[in-house]
Amino acid sequence: MIKIYTKPNCPYCTKAKEYLQGIHIEFTAIDITKNPMAHSFMIGNGHKTVPQIYCGDTVIEGGYDGLIRYTREDINSLIGDTNVNQYGIEL
Repeated sequence: MIKIYTKPNCPYCTKAKEYLQGIHIEFTAIDITKNPMAHSFMIGNGHKTVPQIYCGDTVIEGGYDGLIRYTREDINSLIGDTNVNQYGIEL
């Protein structure tokens, strides 16, 4: 699963979410201003900007600019094609 660490009024956060929606990739958006544990996670991992985009435990370097270098197939490869349900139907 893709996780996007975001904050309100962040244009790059919005663009990252729109990009993933556009290529039909499921994700979870985590607002670091409302989630103290997420904020601590970001600080603890040396992140100073948002969005930070994670695939499992691996960060996709470069935030939004890094994300758009990935195709749907690239991302599905990273996440193990978890956007396919138990019947093999693409979600």
